[in-house]
Amino acid sequence: MKFVRSILSVAVAAAFSVTCLAQQPATGYHTVACLKVKADKGSEFRKWAAEDLHKYAQSRLDAGFVTTWYLLRSVMPQGESAECDYLVVAMYPAAPPKPLGVEDLDAALKKAGIAMTGQQYVDRRNSLAHLSRRIFFRTALSRAGRKRAITSWSIT
Repeated sequence: MKFVRSILSVAVAAAFSVTCLAQQPATGYHTVACLKVKADKGSEFRKWAAEDLHKYAQSRLDAGFVTTWYLLRSVMPQGESAECDYLVVAMYPAAPPKPLGVEDLDAALKKAGIAMTGQQYVDRRNSLAHLSRRIFFRTALSRAGRKRAITSWSIT
């Protein structure tokens, strides 16, 4: 039930932002991944997300594999009662490409300027958090826009 609320919150936010702008025919897809940070790894995860994950996501955006990418941090609930500590939302211009194998991830990380192998990246990610759920959607509403840089926002 908590996860459904998280997904609905993302959907409502996306719907309101889209309706404020010119609507285009439905195109593309998006994924929503629910991440649960491991106990006592919150600070390390935030550092990793601000550095390596951000660089990787920006390189995927620059290469045109994704059109928009969000990392959303759960505000309520938090801690053990939260099913997701973070939601990763990626929007694609068409059907998403197949997941990268370790060799392809090596090349993508190098292109992003991250000095580690694909296996090291996966091991580091898995040491900080685990994927609780992943959902795949077809975009029902979209808007025209230009390619933008990923920015980080913090609300306290």
